[in-house]
Amino acid sequence: MPFAECQVAIRDNCDERYRTILYRRMMQRIATKVAAQENASALVTGESVGQVASQTLQNMLCTEDASGLPVLRPLVGTNKADTIRLAKKIGTYDISIQPEPDCCTVFQPKCPVIHGKLYECEEEERALDIEGLVSTAVRDMELYCETPPGVDPLTWEGHDRTGCQLCGVSFANRVVSRSHLKGRSHAKQLARFRAALRL
Repeated sequence: MPFAECQVAIRDNCDERYRTILYRRMMQRIATKVAAQENASALVTGESVGQVASQTLQNMLCTEDASGLPVLRPLVGTNKADTIRLAKKIGTYDISIQPEPDCCTVFQPKCPVIHGKLYECEEEERALDIEGLVSTAVRDMELYCETPPGVDPLTWEGHDRTGCQLCGVSFANRVVSRSHLKGRSHAKQLARFRAALRL
């Protein structure tokens, strides 16, 4: 999901202390739009109370307010060690430690707000073209779908031009790119994930 334009707009127009919360509020709006396209009824996040400054109860409330859907947080009371153990069990740990820049640390404030206030978030956002930024991000998003190494996602036998026959993801109006995931076929990864949901 291209997010740099949102970050630059927030950096240039909003109080530095609120940057991270405002980034996350924008992510909620974008995710709500994508969820509507996918007929999803809720958003799921990996937030855990107190893990980082943006995940205090007050800041999580500010973030969730921007969502148009219920926000489910299955890890909300889980400590980091337990989260890592679960990730290893369901096969997502190797993905989570790949060196990718965290978009929330771009233009990171020197002193982020710990106990954000919703009215202050809304006041800061008055300087932004929220609908324009969200629409641009959703329009320009790329779909990452894991395929066997060296295989073009659009020609792989598990895919056709409309989408992935294994996970049901639609390719309509999207750029499809090979995932960064390595060493495991789409079918095996999906089977492992589904098995983990039954734990």
